[in-house]
Amino acid sequence: MSKAMVKKGLVALIAAFCLAVALVGCGGGSSSSSSADSSAAASGAETSAATSGAATPAGEAPKGTGAALQFVTGGESGTYYAFGSVIAQHAVNNAGVNLNATAGNGSQANIQELQDGISDIAFCQSDVMAYAHEGTNLFDAPVDTFSTVACLYDEQVQIVTCDESIKTVEDLKGKNVSIGAAGSGVYFNAIDILGAYGMTEADINPTYQSFGDSANDLKDGKIDAAFIVAGAPTTAITDLS
Repeated sequence: MSKAMVKKGLVALIAAFCLAVALVGCGGGSSSSSSADSSAAASGAETSAATSGAATPAGEAPKGTGAALQFVTGGESGTYYAFGSVIAQHAVNNAGVNLNATAGNGSQANIQELQDGISDIAFCQSDVMAYAHEGTNLFDAPVDTFSTVACLYDEQVQIVTCDESIKTVEDLKGKNVSIGAAGSGVYFNAIDILGAYGMTEADINPTYQSFGDSANDLKDGKIDAAFIVAGAPTTAITDLS
């Protein structure tokens, strides 16, 4: 750990586990096993309530034509809400498409919104997309109502702490650790990472929080570390630093 990072009181352990960010959308077909295996999707798994985030400034009529497509992104303190809003604005201004970006509750919830017809396009983590396609982990049965639209970029499983004594995953034993909202992609990523080091949820004192809440609790000393799955930069981490 560098002296500069110790001085800041912020350490980010980047686990050797990458996902990819992509768009998924409603479709009569299914996400094929090849697309699931290619890790072609991803979203943050924050727990912010879904709120409207129009792609055009308040009071300004959309430049696109036709009914607005609903695009569910991520929680407001993560990467994907901001990124999705930029995509939506670009679509409205340059492609003649009305695209309304909204905050989301994570990859599982985003897939559910597609399945329920609430949203037309969504961000989803690649592994959660595979869970949906196969009907495992987060999903009781396979979901075949979505298709992969585009692979966007890689993201990392980040373990963030302000405790300079935490340098490895094993150092999390007995610590207060935020592992994402219960049932979220972040939660399952955390369980996978702990398992790779011979640990389980019982080896830590878990809390189940959004990125923003985790950052606030790190700052206030209420938790010792937090799993945050997102591409860089992540608002919750940059604000904390």
